[in-house]
Amino acid sequence: MSLLQDAFSGLNRSIRRDALAPDTVHGKFIHDEVLPLTAKLQREVRGRRLRDVLKKLQECILLLRPFQNEEWPPKKGGTPMSIDTITGGIKVTEDLDDNDTADPTVADTESLAGDIAEDDSRGVALHPMNDALVPVDDEQSIRPNNPVDDNPQTREPVHASIASLVETCVLLMNNPAKTNKSCELAMQLISLLIDRRYFSGLAGGQGDVSASGANGESDEESLLHRVLEGIAKVSESNSEAVYIPVVDTLKTIMTSPQCGVHEASMLLALRTTFHVYLVTKSTSCKSSAKFALLDMLRSVFTRMEAHEAVAKGQVTQKTTTPAAAQTEQSSDGSVASASFASQYHTDSYVLFRALCKLSSKNLPADNENEPDRNRLFNTQTTTDPLALNSKILSLELILAAMDYCGEAFCEGERFIHLVQHYLCSSLLKNCMSEQTQIAFLSQKIFLVLVYKFKGHLKQEIEVFLSNVFLRVLNSPNSSFKQKALLLESLRSMSSDPALLTQIFLNYDCDFDSMNLYKEIVHMLTKLGGKATSAPMSVASQRAADQEHELCLA
Repeated sequence: MSLLQDAFSGLNRSIRRDALAPDTVHGKFIHDEVLPLTAKLQREVRGRRLRDVLKKLQECILLLRPFQNEEWPPKKGGTPMSIDTITGGIKVTEDLDDNDTADPTVADTESLAGDIAEDDSRGVALHPMNDALVPVDDEQSIRPNNPVDDNPQTREPVHASIASLVETCVLLMNNPAKTNKSCELAMQLISLLIDRRYFSGLAGGQGDVSASGANGESDEESLLHRVLEGIAKVSESNSEAVYIPVVDTLKTIMTSPQCGVHEASMLLALRTTFHVYLVTKSTSCKSSAKFALLDMLRSVFTRMEAHEAVAKGQVTQKTTTPAAAQTEQSSDGSVASASFASQYHTDSYVLFRALCKLSSKNLPADNENEPDRNRLFNTQTTTDPLALNSKILSLELILAAMDYCGEAFCEGERFIHLVQHYLCSSLLKNCMSEQTQIAFLSQKIFLVLVYKFKGHLKQEIEVFLSNVFLRVLNSPNSSFKQKALLLESLRSMSSDPALLTQIFLNYDCDFDSMNLYKEIVHMLTKLGGKATSAPMSVASQRAADQEHELCLA
């Protein structure tokens, strides 16, 4: 009898619950997805050290229950409940007037700009390397002319219950007593809210008025930036269970139009994903981290190119006379040319420069004292695998960025300077690396530069072909793999008649340049001539076969 009564009571509770469930899309989402996931997180959070998190989760549930019956998103001109930032938490305010505004939720941490590798100095990403090759740039020179040109979706309203829930997730991820399962649920909640357009905000850049922005007006950092810092804190765990959620959540944030992540905050997200790629032992996790980095990179560069296309379309529609336009350009002078057109241009510049710096770092084996320093290549094979994988991944990301970039990148003065003084410097070292994959990627990037930047890199191309390609092919200390890679690159260049013609016209027909086309032909003739003669003095039959194979190539 008792079993029958329990069954009927359970059925009645289910009927009452279904009757109280909202029938709107918004209400069903909160009732069927957000509330159960929050309750699951609440059950996972236990212990005295997590008591404050548990209390805040209970408060979030109490706020979410009435929120599921509200109309969301609010109609224009309405007065929805919003949040007001205060130190240490969130203050709920009722019915703002039309003239009132609600500040985004913010918190306080250090700026994380700089090299994607471990660089703890504040604001490093906003300053170039202290290198004699690169002129010193002023921090304001890379600031956009129109700082607040972010997607309007980043300023969509965020309900107080949603902001409180995200704040609680951040508090959990920063708690030392957190568990891997609780962190996984917290990141799943954040991803779900961003995917369904319930959470938006700014982190970094000119539009962010908090401490995480370029010109922060408050002592706290934005809630979105704190989310990124919390995820970065979780990624420091040695558990493989949290790596996939970390990568997925960061990818969701970086590719979402509701989340404006710029400059230092952007580098923090990329550095965290980079860290996961390097430390994880799971092949699937490593692959996910790499694809996430490529998606983030694509998002940054495509937004810049889209902004450039829209801006050029607006310029062509204006009725400004050519004379007026020329006067405006001359009056601005070098200051206008030194500034970026938008925040997206600044992000692309900062990101690409960080990748170039990372790719130019020497491997630990290269820094050791070697007995024979006059040799062209290092014969030492012991290399730190983390440093090697870091350099390889940075080169792969640079190659992907060259594929994503368009007119805004290839024709921008600052980007051309970046390629000349950062990327070419990195490639000049990596093209001569004894690591086959590093040399291969560097030569592929060089070929892309030849096609996309040949009008701006005349001297650099001459240096590469004469001091790298021809020098390696003519050196007896070069390995078979190095020569084979360079010959493959030359074969790719030789398959384009237009490119060969341009090399002849720009170098051999120029009195101030070397006869580059002639030198390439002579080197190939020298190598090919050995194919018809027997090897005179070779150490082994294998060396003779390799020499013969190079001749035929």
